[in-house]
Amino acid sequence: MHHFQEITQAPNTFNGTNSLVRIIDGAGFRYYWATENLSEEDLQFSPGNEGRNLLQTLAHLDYMASFVCNTLEGKVTSFPEQENGLSFEKLRKTTLHKLDRIKNLLSQCSDEDFQSKKIKCSVQGNAMEFDIWNMIHGPLVDIIYHLGQVVSFRRSSGNPIDPGVQPFMGKRMEIA
Repeated sequence: MHHFQEITQAPNTFNGTNSLVRIIDGAGFRYYWATENLSEEDLQFSPGNEGRNLLQTLAHLDYMASFVCNTLEGKVTSFPEQENGLSFEKLRKTTLHKLDRIKNLLSQCSDEDFQSKKIKCSVQGNAMEFDIWNMIHGPLVDIIYHLGQVVSFRRSSGNPIDPGVQPFMGKRMEIA
């Protein structure tokens, strides 16, 4: 069983670091179930208006996970975003791995560690640096935002998430 299949028990202490880890637990759980049993038809679904289809949305979500990993590892993230060309199966596995990596990196941080962390970007070759707060309201929240799109797109393509998946409970429940 992949550990994002269920949300693990909550930490004993409430602090900034544990709060961020818990957000990743929730995002990983939602990603796991939102991407479970997607069909090729689901992956090609687009709401129209020249927007991304579901597979392109998943690729962008993966890029945002890379952005968060890079930030926590002190690495530079380059923009504009490049297409990765991964198959859905590889993309799903890679993104789940990155979410797990983010969780582990966050688990190793103290609240004080965040005082010195910076986001490092290269935008068309121009180096930029931002405060860590931008990671939270930028790529981290963007992951959650796009997870909502994934759920909506798959519902619109006729393949809703398993009704037993209960994010509030953090597990899949048997429906009677």
